[in-house]
Amino acid sequence: MKHNIRYLFLALFFVLFNSLLFSSELRTVRLQLKWKHQFQFAGYYAAIEKGFYRDAGFHVELLELGDNETPFDAVFNNKAEFGTSTTDILQARSMGKKAVVLATIFQHSPHIIITLQESGILNVHGLVGKRIAVEPGALELYAFLIAEGVSLDRCIIEEFDFNYDKLTRGEVDAITAYSTDEPYILTHSGKEINILYPSSAGIDFYGDLLYTREDIIKKDPQMVEKFRAASLKGWNYAMMNQEEMVNLIYKKYSKRHTLDHLRFEANQMQKLILPNVVEIGYTNPGRWQAILDSYKSLGRVDKSLTINGLLYDDYIKHNIKIPWKIIIILLIALVMTYFLLVFYYSTNKKLQKEILKREIVQKELSARESLYRSILKASPDDITVTDLQGNILVVSIAGVQLMGFQSESNLLGKNVQDFTHPDDRIRSLKNVKLMLEGITSGPEEYRLIKCDGTVIDVETNAEIYRDTDEQPKGIVIVIRDIRERKQRENEIKEINAQLLKMNVEKDKFFSIIAHDLRSPFNAFLGYTQLLLDDIATMEPMKIQTFASNLNNSAKNLFRLLENLLEWSRIEQGLTVPKPCFFFVNDVINESLKMIRDASQLKNLEIVANIHIDYQVEADYQMIETVLRNLLSNAVKFTPRDGSITISSVKSSENWVEVSVKDTGIGMNKEMTNSLFNIDAYNRRPGTEGEASTGLGLLLCKEFIELNGGVLCFSSIEGEGSVFSFTLKMAELKIAD
Repeated sequence: MKHNIRYLFLALFFVLFNSLLFSSELRTVRLQLKWKHQFQFAGYYAAIEKGFYRDAGFHVELLELGDNETPFDAVFNNKAEFGTSTTDILQARSMGKKAVVLATIFQHSPHIIITLQESGILNVHGLVGKRIAVEPGALELYAFLIAEGVSLDRCIIEEFDFNYDKLTRGEVDAITAYSTDEPYILTHSGKEINILYPSSAGIDFYGDLLYTREDIIKKDPQMVEKFRAASLKGWNYAMMNQEEMVNLIYKKYSKRHTLDHLRFEANQMQKLILPNVVEIGYTNPGRWQAILDSYKSLGRVDKSLTINGLLYDDYIKHNIKIPWKIIIILLIALVMTYFLLVFYYSTNKKLQKEILKREIVQKELSARESLYRSILKASPDDITVTDLQGNILVVSIAGVQLMGFQSESNLLGKNVQDFTHPDDRIRSLKNVKLMLEGITSGPEEYRLIKCDGTVIDVETNAEIYRDTDEQPKGIVIVIRDIRERKQRENEIKEINAQLLKMNVEKDKFFSIIAHDLRSPFNAFLGYTQLLLDDIATMEPMKIQTFASNLNNSAKNLFRLLENLLEWSRIEQGLTVPKPCFFFVNDVINESLKMIRDASQLKNLEIVANIHIDYQVEADYQMIETVLRNLLSNAVKFTPRDGSITISSVKSSENWVEVSVKDTGIGMNKEMTNSLFNIDAYNRRPGTEGEASTGLGLLLCKEFIELNGGVLCFSSIEGEGSVFSFTLKMAELKIAD
């Protein structure tokens, strides 16, 4: 009987102990999600499907967020025990709702600002005066704007109703979004987008988190701890088995997103949760204090609000009362797992130190990245970073503008050789090879091809950058636009060329004065000396001959001086044509009168081949000078009994061509090539020793060009020459 009572007692104790450890009755708890079913809540699906909640004694119901609800409504109206939210939990606490953060799931906020590429808004400053649709709970985006110097009153803020068509239709210029969701929707709708990240301005809030009410923790701390642990276990499983969770969500929870969309969401969440870097659920009080300070600076919470009571650790350390049955279980487990706990304790300490180190490194990297981006923005020259093959990894705004593109995305991934002029590519590759060998060539000039095909001159400085093992990783190139400098250099070259030409022409001018004036003056001196010595005994016929010779010398001297002065006026820009209307025949007849005597002395035949008299518009005196010079040259260089033909024809609809053809001695190729060069020696005497200055044809060319025409010629040595010029026709008129 005693043995039976002992066995019965042992059996009752065993049943009681098992009932304490493994209660078969599951407790129903509800978790309010902050949005619709998607990968954003994968950890909670995993905890349900893998039995983590069931093992903890829970039957969990997931509640999707309804329209016009906040993630806090159900929890604080006793319709749910737990909920998910963002850092807007601070606003809830400011309004008297004692919400407590149990675990931080997203170490970085997914909130971003999206604009369309076609809008040209590439940075926060481009949002000034623009319409921005902002979703609830995205307060870090306000902090982002202010951190960049853009006050909220400079933008048009409206509430976002998650209608993405407003952006694509242009009803708003920007929307707030989750980096894990909306970019996929917009890009797969065919839109090219720009993404503005708050982290670029040093704004780094926490993202999704798990929370409950303070009174629930105080009333049933054991239940809260079990739910938290099971949830984190689910999150660890979900992030390690993403493809499994993608298929589970699509098949069981929601087909609102495609499988590819869910995979995109999972991949982006990996960057925000950082499960391989930080323990899922980890929360830093100092970071929460910084977030609270941002909320206060924006005026979104009460100035007296603190983070006291916000974090679950506050209740674990001070307020949780462990029931006796838990104490019994822990005492039994403590004996069995003492050494294991010591090992885990040591490991956890090391992990915590590593986490702190990584957070410090992460802050340093963020600061360096911010400095790096500031340098890229501030530099007036293009700064481009490539890999060793020349593929563009980073390009500054100045580089995008230099190449004529709208966005850096048009350049990223392209090879710099694609934009280098073909004639410069081999040289650039050789310089890269030299840099890899440790030889720096210094600044180099290249030609780049812009997006519209325009070729521009640039100066580049390049340097190899290396990894921590001093191995080459890529190339940093600073590119400076030198088009203005090149233009100034070309202008200086042109000015130097003009100065050189002016010096040559000046030397020629003085040479002509020094050489050609000497002969007429020598003749004057000779004749005057003879007259002075012998005039008393000289016969009248001889005196007349001397007088005639003196007259000819005076005429030649006057003609030379007249040509020199006229050429000098032209070179100084002082000669301006005075156009008038006249008939070609009139100026030809006047010019023929002046050569009549000279042509008769050489028995030359003058033929005027003019069938139609054309009226032209030009400076009459200049054209008469041109014809007089051309006819005088024809007489001078045509032997006796030769012929000169002058003609005029209509060369085109509005132009008349006048030509003078002779059967003279012509010119060789050397003379024709340098005929209009003032620095060439083209003077030669006529067929009967007539004097020549070499300036007449230069004046003819200048006069014709001043009147808008063209002077041209052809000549064959020993056969003769043809000089012709064009005049603008005023009107067609046939002479009676």
